[in-house]
Amino acid sequence: DEEVSRLCGLSPAAARRARQREYDEPFLIEQGSHQQKEDFFHRLRERGLHWRAGGRFLHLMGASDKGKAVTRLLQLYRVRYGAIRSMGLGDSPNDLDLLAVVDVPVLVARPDGSHDETLRSTLPHARLAAGVGPVGWNQAVLENLREE
Repeated sequence: DEEVSRLCGLSPAAARRARQREYDEPFLIEQGSHQQKEDFFHRLRERGLHWRAGGRFLHLMGASDKGKAVTRLLQLYRVRYGAIRSMGLGDSPNDLDLLAVVDVPVLVARPDGSHDETLRSTLPHARLAAGVGPVGWNQAVLENLREE
C-alpha cells in the first residue's frame, strides 16, 4: 500500500482500494535492455497473457480486456433496450480495446494537455476532449448529451 501510495499520489486508504483488482495487474519494468523486455513480453504471450500500456503502469491481463467486457455489456443493453448509442472515454493505450468497440470514442487529455499518440493514430475518428482527466470526461459527456 505504501509503494502504490507513493507511486500514484494516493492516500494509504485509496491505495489499498486501488490494489483490489480482479481482471488485470498493473506493473512496472524499471530496468533491463530492450531485448530483455521483448523476451519478457514474448514469454507472457506464450502463456496466453496480454498486456497494455496505461497512463502510469503496464497492465497484465488474461483472456479478458475492456473491449470484450464492453462488447458483452452492450449486447445485454441492446437485448433489454433495443438500439442504443455507446460512448467510451480513455486516455491511454490500455483503453484502446474499449474505445474500438463503442459508437463514440473520446480521447481525454493527459495532464500535459496532449492526447495519446497511439490512440490518435489508431482511432483517427475519435473525438478529442479538451479537458484533462475528470474535467475532460465531464465536458465530453455533457457535450454528447447536448447533441442527443
